[in-house]
Amino acid sequence: MALRRASHVAWRRVGDETVLIHLKTKRIYVLNPSGGFFWHRLDGARGTNEILDSTAIAELPSSAVNELDLFWEKLADAELIEKGEKSEPSDSTVARNDSDYPLASFVPPELVWQEQLRNFGQSCANMSGESPLCDTAPSF
Repeated sequence: MALRRASHVAWRRVGDETVLIHLKTKRIYVLNPSGGFFWHRLDGARGTNEILDSTAIAELPSSAVNELDLFWEKLADAELIEKGEKSEPSDSTVARNDSDYPLASFVPPELVWQEQLRNFGQSCANMSGESPLCDTAPSF
């Protein structure tokens, strides 16, 4: 079974982490460095074993496949990835440095943080008094 990033998800690497935005639910997700590494390898042509085989991680623990499969399940439950038949990867989905694992040894990939975005796609400029969302101070 092949794994691919859902088309309604935007993402960007920020420092060591990868930030995902689910454009339909307006939720933001943050992946740890290991999670970001594996996220960028989702090309629709490979599954867990093929992705692990393509990396240059020196010593994979016996639990690596299970830990990666649990990570995929969390992303699938959040509708961030899709499972399906294998396809040919497009140039835009192929990771450039497939073997450059960012850590000294395998670390389980994790979804470390998520939050609903407030006022996503809405500008409050010049809207004072017109919207209760724009009249409240943002909470951080």
